[in-house]
Amino acid sequence: MPFYIYLAAGGVVLSLYLLRWAFAGGQRTHAAVHANLGPAVARPSLERNAGSWFSQNSSRLRLLRGNDALTRKIARAGLPWTAANVQFFRVTALAGSLLLGSLLAVATGNITILLLAGLVGAAAMLLPRGFITSRGDERQHQLELQLPDILDRLTISIEAGLGFDSALAHVVTAKKGPGYDEFRRVLQDLQLGVPRDVALSTLSERTTVKDLRIVLSAILQSGKYGLPLAGVLRVQTTELRDKRWTRAQETAMKIPVKILFPLIFCILPTLFLVILGPAVIRISTTF
Repeated sequence: MPFYIYLAAGGVVLSLYLLRWAFAGGQRTHAAVHANLGPAVARPSLERNAGSWFSQNSSRLRLLRGNDALTRKIARAGLPWTAANVQFFRVTALAGSLLLGSLLAVATGNITILLLAGLVGAAAMLLPRGFITSRGDERQHQLELQLPDILDRLTISIEAGLGFDSALAHVVTAKKGPGYDEFRRVLQDLQLGVPRDVALSTLSERTTVKDLRIVLSAILQSGKYGLPLAGVLRVQTTELRDKRWTRAQETAMKIPVKILFPLIFCILPTLFLVILGPAVIRISTTF
C-alpha cells in the first residue's frame, strides 16, 4: 500500500484525536466569561447563547483556553459575536481542514495537499483572534478621538441643570460612533436599574482608553465624596483638552523625522535624475 495512504489515514486519526484531546479534562472557568458585557448581560438573546452546550463547555478546551480574555476583546471590538462562536469556528476549521486535506490526499495521491490543509487550518486558528484584536484597537482609537466631544456635551448639559442620566441621554442621541455607543450602553444599564458606580466601573473595565478610565474614576470619586459633578467634569475636560493639544504637538514634531527617509531614498534621487540626467547625457555625447 502506498505511503501517502498511511499518511492520510494518520491525518484523519490526528484530526479526530485533536477534537477528543481538546474536550478532555480541565477545570471549568465559566464564572466570568461574560463579565465584560456589563450588568445588562442578562438579556434573553445573550442568555440563550450563554446557555448553549458549546458555550458552557468551551472553557474546558485545552486548545481554546482564555474565553474570558477573548470575550473582553470581542466587547472592545463591538462585534456581535460570542467567545463560544469564535472558539467553535477555530476548532471546526482546524479539524475540517485536516479531514478534507486527508481525503483529498488519498484521492489525488498528493501529500502536498495535506500539508496545505494543515497550514490553512493553522491560519484559521490564528486569524479570528488577530482580526478581533485589530478591530478592537481601531475602535478604541476612535473612542479616544470622540471622548473630548462627548465630555464637552456632557459637561454643558449638566451645567445647564440636567441630571446625570438626563444629560447622558441627551449626549448619546447627538451622534453615532464607538464612544457614543459605549455611553449609550451605560445609559441602558442605568435605565435597567443598575447603580451608577457599577455601570461606570463596567465601562472602565471594557475599555483600554486611559483618559476615559481617568474620567470615569473622577466621576466615581465625585459621587463617593459628594463633589459637584459639573465642576469635576469641567476640570477633566480641560485636562483632556490639554493632553490632546500635547499629543498634537508631539505628532507634529515627529513628522520631519518620518519624512526624512522617503525624502532621501525616493524624492531626492528622482529629483537629481531629472535635473542632472540631461546634463550627463549631453556631456557624454559631446565627449
